[in-house]
Amino acid sequence: MLVSWNVQGLNKAGKHKEISSHLLSLRANINIMLETRVKKEKAKVIRGKLNLPGCYIDNYNHHPNGRIWLNWNDANIHVTEIISTDQMVHCEVKDMQGNLSFCLTAVYAQNKLEHRRKLWHDIEQIQHQGPWCIVGDFNNVPRTKDIIGGNQVTEAEYKDLQDMMIRVGLFEVESKGDYYTWFNKHSVDPIYSRINRMVCNVDWFQTPGYHFTCFTPKCF
Repeated sequence: MLVSWNVQGLNKAGKHKEISSHLLSLRANINIMLETRVKKEKAKVIRGKLNLPGCYIDNYNHHPNGRIWLNWNDANIHVTEIISTDQMVHCEVKDMQGNLSFCLTAVYAQNKLEHRRKLWHDIEQIQHQGPWCIVGDFNNVPRTKDIIGGNQVTEAEYKDLQDMMIRVGLFEVESKGDYYTWFNKHSVDPIYSRINRMVCNVDWFQTPGYHFTCFTPKCF
């Protein structure tokens, strides 16, 4: 199982046990924690309090807040970082028996459209051959039906993401839970959008035995 979560509250001492309990209850082999907002000098201490088994990869070398933490159970799988940026961590995943091998890209896209275009370009440059999935917060919708409320989405806002997925050959995986993954929490003029997703290439869907689900739990 693979879990992707825009986790909030990691800087609050009272939230560590709650967050840890939730992640441990899912028993995922890979936990992707996004929007961590934890400074590098505090990361080791907070990870210790989460008490999650295994190892971590992050992107502190490209962003002072890390933004992406990838934790995995090293008793079951091995993860090797290939490349990272301020918006993604791209790695190879293998199981200990040699039966499982795929590439995983964890993404947390920035707010500005021009910055997200850089992420789409970086993903396109990977062009991985073999099973590949991209998981996380794209901060972008690829179609108008993925947002309700707010200003009407224009083609310019989603065309770059849509075009990149077509060129690379990426298709969305159905996820469990609410269809819309983000809510502005406003009682007046509420906005709901589906910006968290899991997309995969054809090789992923054609390979038997790949049974991963992308979760986007509600924040505490």
